[in-house]
Amino acid sequence: MAGNRMLPGEVQTERAGRPVLSGRIPPPADSCLLRQETGVTLDGMPPGGATVLAGPGRAAPEAAHDLGGTGKTQLAALLAREHLDSDAAHLVVWITAASEDAVIAGYAQALHDVGATAPSGPAEGPEGPEGVESAAAAFLEWLANTALPWLVVLDDLGDPAVAERWWPRGPAGQVLITTRHPDLVDPGAAHVARVGEFSPREALWYLAERLRADHDQRTGATDLAIELGFLPIALAQAAAVMTETGWTCRQYLELAIDRRAQLAAAQASAGQRATGHADTGQAGEGLAGEGRARPISPAAVTCSLSAQLASQLAPPGLAGRALSLISMLGPFGIPRVLLTSQAACAYLGGPDGYPVTAAQAWAAVQNLARAGLVAIDDGSAARSVLAHALVLSMARQSSTASAREQAVRAAADALADVWSSLAVPADVAQALRDCAVKLQDVGRAALWVPQCHPILIAAGQSLVSSGMAGQAVAYWRAMLRVSERHFGATHTQSAQFRDLLGTACELSGRPGEAVVMYTDLLTQLEQAGDGCQPEVLATRASLARAQAAAGRPADAVRLARQTLDRCEQVQGASHPDTLQAQAHLADSYLAAGQFKQAIDLCKRTVADRERAQGASHPETMAARTSLATAYRSGGKLKDAIKQYERALADRERVQDTADADTIAARRELAYTCCVAGKYAYSVAQYERALADCHEVLGSGHAITLATQEDLDAVAGYGLAKMGIDLRKRKPG
Repeated sequence: MAGNRMLPGEVQTERAGRPVLSGRIPPPADSCLLRQETGVTLDGMPPGGATVLAGPGRAAPEAAHDLGGTGKTQLAALLAREHLDSDAAHLVVWITAASEDAVIAGYAQALHDVGATAPSGPAEGPEGPEGVESAAAAFLEWLANTALPWLVVLDDLGDPAVAERWWPRGPAGQVLITTRHPDLVDPGAAHVARVGEFSPREALWYLAERLRADHDQRTGATDLAIELGFLPIALAQAAAVMTETGWTCRQYLELAIDRRAQLAAAQASAGQRATGHADTGQAGEGLAGEGRARPISPAAVTCSLSAQLASQLAPPGLAGRALSLISMLGPFGIPRVLLTSQAACAYLGGPDGYPVTAAQAWAAVQNLARAGLVAIDDGSAARSVLAHALVLSMARQSSTASAREQAVRAAADALADVWSSLAVPADVAQALRDCAVKLQDVGRAALWVPQCHPILIAAGQSLVSSGMAGQAVAYWRAMLRVSERHFGATHTQSAQFRDLLGTACELSGRPGEAVVMYTDLLTQLEQAGDGCQPEVLATRASLARAQAAAGRPADAVRLARQTLDRCEQVQGASHPDTLQAQAHLADSYLAAGQFKQAIDLCKRTVADRERAQGASHPETMAARTSLATAYRSGGKLKDAIKQYERALADRERVQDTADADTIAARRELAYTCCVAGKYAYSVAQYERALADCHEVLGSGHAITLATQEDLDAVAGYGLAKMGIDLRKRKPG
């Protein structure tokens, strides 16, 4: 999991003892119910197989629960906790399966949590670009071969790619799926359990538990349960409102009947406006086709009453806009920081720009929770706010097209705020990507007018920085298609996506595809300029790099040489672009195995950089690192260590020790010392790098995890060679 280099000796390990939980199980709802009559029990799950919790499966258009609301996730959470509490599984993995990359990230984290390792060793600098995907594949292999019992829960599965490529299998394990699309799963590979509404007894028990503080509130519980169709989400929202207001079930029932009539009248009016006929309707929420209005669902009634209550709580008037914002980002869990960002507060302030603080924004979200429209998990920074897809769908459908577009742009701005202003931990980054996926789903057109919103770039870059270059390839391809359709193939936006796609192809081990992409881009750019613009030079460097990776080192050297000659002729020997072209030629020499030429040119580049820009300039420090790498690749390890030490000292002096570039420089030094057999020195540097990773990046970041694995590997080599554990802090 630590990159694309390997040293011998990696082994997989398995932890024994108490059960391991990977991921975060959603917190239990108020008065959660195991559902002995209408749900699935632990004994009912087939051993060594898969269980799919799906909706009731009604095909009629008047079905009340097309988007769920029957409690599948809560039932799965109860079963997962029961596995942990009863020691029925050595490992329980909970993954919010919002997308393929979310499942990949969850599997990679589970591999780490269970104490197994991917087949790799200490890495050169940052986490290898395909490391997370390799770790996910290694985890599936671990599941297939372990004798330890396990449970993998994929909540809200909707991506067919997961069922096709990332299905967990193994004789010792069980798979539990919640989905609104049971057709994604092979019927022969899983038992489908239909989870519908509560039984009458379960519904009454639920209301009794929720209203236990005041027995008088239970008056009329039976009639209310019938009115709400025994639907769990509707009963939960009704109970939340009654708890907040003190209303009895009878009082709530009267309000619900009135609200149903109001919604039906509004639906009929909308149908008449859409078609011009009083007896038919093709538009508006709750309308079925074929001239027939769909009955108002119980959830529509309770959502409406809950929204009314939330908007009345202090600070009044903010909850509705907060729900609109959440409806563009859910239902996979939203970070609190996203809903209290500057962009979110500006949106909550409305068109008049009423000032809203972060505290007021969060109070609005809390009001939604008090009214039963969302749930808050205070223990999770990544998925702080949880909302059901049914609630969010109704919120979107109840707003105008103009209001939805405003909410889409506000949500995109909020995502951009958070991604650009924070060192985002891995779990928060995944939650942000899940939010971005939903935002593109519900508001794609608004994100491309009048130009591509920056969040579309940030989402793809997050895939790469999180170690999922393979996923990034598919993402950039999709973005390029949309950009070409909106702006044309020669537009600068399309050129940017073509460049990003080429980079992702390189990182995912597809250099041939990268060569094609960069060649097309270079042709386009050179037709529009004189060939020495920064973007042309950068594309030439990228193409040369891809050619070398594709097994065409001579082509790479030739192209890099031509680029340097052109820069020297047009811009002079000391121009920054010429120095950059010089460095790219050195890289091409290195990739071609021409180590002497690479070392000589790197020396010249360092000297030229120091003379033109000074020893403390970032480009000079990068040039010194390239020289150290050239020495290492050429087998001159003593010289390499000396240059890496100098590069690290410069980084510490200029950028401080707690900096990502400094951490990368220290990891390079540590790896080189390991290659040179200096295990004690290597372990010391890895320990320092690991401490800095925890401080700067967080314990869950991919680079932190990779550094820990590198440290363990080198310490293992030292123990095998010297018979002593070189670590200051012993594992365990």
